[in-house]
Amino acid sequence: MEHINQRRNDLSPSDCVAAFPNELPVDAVGLWQVVNTFRRTFGLEEPDLGIYVRKSIHALLAAGAVPVVGSARDKAWHIARGFDQQGEEKTEAVVQYLRGLGKDPDVGDLWLALPKFVKGAE
Repeated sequence: MEHINQRRNDLSPSDCVAAFPNELPVDAVGLWQVVNTFRRTFGLEEPDLGIYVRKSIHALLAAGAVPVVGSARDKAWHIARGFDQQGEEKTEAVVQYLRGLGKDPDVGDLWLALPKFVKGAE
């Protein structure tokens, strides 16, 4: 996320949607990072916040990311259960997860990562 944070003053919300997948070859992207970017950098609230968060989730999934959770025990990413859907249905499942939190996500919640970073992934 460093490249987004360094340049975010020059970026629009749409630019951020397009930039999030660029982080995937380096690291996972947390839902907390996505929400915070739009809320804090651009001051977005609903419904615009939800629109850009959904677009970002879709872009990350389309770039090959999978929903993951971190484990303090083995310090690794693991596939999150309940996200076996494909395409737009998977995007909707992640959005529903986010809504079900009832709060803004934090670092202990869902992340999106390329399978190469996931322990046991093929």
